[in-house]
Amino acid sequence: MKDRDMFNGMIFTSLVLALIMGMILGYEVGKNNTAWAVKEVEYYKNTYKYQIGSSQEFGSYHLVSLDAGKNWYSYERSDEEMKILGPAEEIHPGLLAHIQSWDKILDYVEDNGPISLTGENAAQELELIKKVGFEVNNLKPE
Repeated sequence: MKDRDMFNGMIFTSLVLALIMGMILGYEVGKNNTAWAVKEVEYYKNTYKYQIGSSQEFGSYHLVSLDAGKNWYSYERSDEEMKILGPAEEIHPGLLAHIQSWDKILDYVEDNGPISLTGENAAQELELIKKVGFEVNNLKPE
């Protein structure tokens, strides 16, 4: 009887150890898969960029970059496919510079607060808003 109890105890201990090892292994595999998935999402977010918008000067535009913003292409999208029309600068001349000018305004406002066209930054603010197409009449920076 003692041998049988000892055998049952060994079986039970082995099963518990196998269960614990399986849980640890499953946790590590899940953790690695999650880390891989997060890394993949970050790669795609940083590599494949899109800009969609509309302006009075350029109309509607759809832009995509497949190399983290180095080269931009104009595209059309349907239910079945995405068709690249060509380099953005060829399809919409001046659009990228226009978008970059707006980005500079957003960066400026983020760093310095609202544009007031007064004070020590008035000349810089005036230049920023002129680059995106605003006309400013009868205003001389202080």
